[in-house]
Amino acid sequence: MKVRVNRFMRGGICFVGFQSIEVTPEDNERFQKFGIPMIQILIGNGPRTTVAIPLNGLNPGQTAGFTDPGEARQYEERVLNEAKALYGALREKKDEFSGMREVDL
Repeated sequence: MKVRVNRFMRGGICFVGFQSIEVTPEDNERFQKFGIPMIQILIGNGPRTTVAIPLNGLNPGQTAGFTDPGEARQYEERVLNEAKALYGALREKKDEFSGMREVDL
């Protein structure tokens, strides 16, 4: 799985958004077994709202606007670090429960 960072400036505001891309069949299998991790992102310009989005549901329409480019970069770094941590934890999980067995009676 990859996340694309979308940055642009409009009217002096620095916008940052993210998009989930290249979700593999193995990723989808993990999501089915263990659930989809939720990531906290900001949406809006001026007053921003924190929302929890499924890691595989990030889309370019979910942007946050900042008047300070440094603050925008810090936000980008925070979200990417959180996404890496969530995805890394998911990849480490092992399904040690599922299976079938035969029992003699």
